[in-house]
Amino acid sequence: MENIYVSNIESNIGNIFIASSDKGLVKVSIDCNKKNFIKSFINQNNLNIVFGNEVNKDILTQVNTYLKGNLKKFNIDIDRITIDTKVTDFQKKVLNVVKRIEYGKVKSYGQIAKEIGKPGASRAVGNAIAKNHIPIVIPCHRVVKSDGTIGGFGGKEKRVGIKRRLLEIEGLELK
Repeated sequence: MENIYVSNIESNIGNIFIASSDKGLVKVSIDCNKKNFIKSFINQNNLNIVFGNEVNKDILTQVNTYLKGNLKKFNIDIDRITIDTKVTDFQKKVLNVVKRIEYGKVKSYGQIAKEIGKPGASRAVGNAIAKNHIPIVIPCHRVVKSDGTIGGFGGKEKRVGIKRRLLEIEGLELK
């Protein structure tokens, strides 16, 4: 049985839940409640949910420091085995490009589609990004529409305010 360590941060963008394994970060959920966050693990076998901040102390510190505008690059191990079992090859390619977008910069869905060799797949790129299990650390908030407008966040238009706030932390203001 694998331990999943769950912690949370109350922040200016909402309650953030973080889960990690002994191998690294597994999941980040923004503006979420504990019950729904735990539900997201229910269909996975052999997991033991452990609450507490000690194991996630470094992750929590880095996320808090980022949210204050004082961290430009995360140094967090990601549990790729856990992530890789939940995403398609296409999604992996998209998230690998997103992961490399620098602090304070943005790319469009179309630019990412071209970069992975799938021009015209902007909508599919958006769908892949909406399934990002590790927002903030894999900075999907740095992906915008080709016309420079902000676009959605986490697959939901109503969460645009969170995306806008994350971009503002990085010194960006979009339409």
